[in-house]
Amino acid sequence: MAVPNRDGNDGRISRFGWKAQNQSLLLFAGEAYNVEVGITNKLFQQERAYGPGCQFAAQPNDTTDTDAATPVDAASHVEQFAFFLHDGRTSDLLEAIRLHSSIGNRVYGPSEANVVIDVFSTSSEADKQDLLNFLRSL
Repeated sequence: MAVPNRDGNDGRISRFGWKAQNQSLLLFAGEAYNVEVGITNKLFQQERAYGPGCQFAAQPNDTTDTDAATPVDAASHVEQFAFFLHDGRTSDLLEAIRLHSSIGNRVYGPSEANVVIDVFSTSSEADKQDLLNFLRSL
């Protein structure tokens, strides 16, 4: 039986990130955006990549646009990144599941998600809906 990864501070189960160290997709996205890309945001306001013009930013580089025309446009890049395909290409769960499939190429093998997608595709409609409801709850 698999043992869940628990946060050392409060004991909550962590599931997202390279070593499942984050409790939510939003936290995972905020950390990745800051550490991997060097973009500050509401969750991670400290600069990681020091360069000309970014060391002394008065506010996070990535913020919510309160003047946007639509809710999607208002979301910060971190919030958009936290959508289910991680890069914001879709917020539709079925489409995100489908797009995680890959046959691979000469450099990379097939996606590890292929088996999971096959299991999902052959599941009953009730089981599919249960999974979609769970994903929406995250």
